Amino acid sequence: MNNAKTQDANAIDLRTTVGEWLEIAMCEGEEDVYEGKRRDTRYTWNCQMELLVDDEILYVVSRDISQAGIGLVSKKRLCLNALVHIRHQETDPWVPAYVTHVTDTIGAQKVGIELSFDI
Repeated sequence: MNNAKTQDANAIDLRTTVGEWLEIAMCEGEEDVYEGKRRDTRYTWNCQMELLVDDEILYVVSRDISQAGIGLVSKKRLCLNALVHIRHQETDPWVPAYVTHVTDTIGAQKVGIELSFDI
């Protein structure tokens, strides 16, 4: 299989994984009623996830999820525009993402990441 086909297959696998996460959130969480600045509907999804930053695995808690991104809380400071990878369980593939929003809170940061299926 050539490289382009491999990348396409990987992107489909990642989209399928994120779709499974979104289905869980749709069943367990609530739909976000504020959609003024969002292109995709978000659903509350409060669960522990792993975030790979450089070579370090951080344990973070998700707040919400959409087809394109995840809101989470991190106790470790993350840099805007940083490339990270996220997964829900060890059996899930690492999904690449970029840090697009960071808000400092007491003892943590609220972080928005945009999922990227083409890296």
